Amino acid sequence: MRLKLALLLGFTFLALILNCAPKMASKETLQRIEELKAQIEKINSEIAACEEEKKNLTAKKSEKIKLIEKLKVERDSLRTLLELIKQGY
Repeated sequence: MRLKLALLLGFTFLALILNCAPKMASKETLQRIEELKAQIEKINSEIAACEEEKKNLTAKKSEKIKLIEKLKVERDSLRTLLELIKQGY
């Protein structure tokens, strides 16, 4: 009787351990994970490209702002010269 009870408890314990063990992912799940990893890599490379483009555009913007300031100074200088010419100097 004790042997049967011990075997029953042993098999029950073994069944619980095997049933609670981690399951292997299906082939479809593993394939989907690989697809998602590839998409993540693609998106990360696109993000890097966009950040590089943003950096280049910011540099161009800075250059254009400097050019605008230089042209404003030149414009003001020419206005002053024009006013002097109009006054007869």
